[in-house]
Amino acid sequence: MARCVRSVERALARVRNPRLATVTVLALDSCDDATGHVALAAAPWLHLVTLDAGRVGAARAAAAERALALLAEHSAERIWLASTDADSAVPPDWLAAHLRHAESGADAVAGLVYLGDCTGRAPTPPAASGGTCTAAASAPGIRTSMGPTWA
Repeated sequence: MARCVRSVERALARVRNPRLATVTVLALDSCDDATGHVALAAAPWLHLVTLDAGRVGAARAAAAERALALLAEHSAERIWLASTDADSAVPPDWLAAHLRHAESGADAVAGLVYLGDCTGRAPTPPAASGGTCTAAASAPGIRTSMGPTWA
């Protein structure tokens, strides 16, 4: 969890500017431990949403709903949702790359998850990978993205 939060914080630092509103929501799905407390201790700027669905889709939907509520004053056409998993880490340019795609007209970005080894070292993405690819989303207005991430 801490690795993920630190990686998102680094990615946010690369895109932070006064004209860009950002919120980070952590979905706690079926958690029966101190994950929320640990996450808030590491990153007090997080917003938490708690649910007991036991499904990643429901957790992502709950986090997206909370983020959209926090960004309600902004036009839906200007909102970009980015999503990753707590057991992974995003590269430092993750959000900057997403914003470049959004600015060039992409409605969605999908990426790859690079699996690490048992040593705990961050994996090196394969050189042959394009990193991210763009695709049109079917939902009007709000745009979304995922990956690439390191697991």
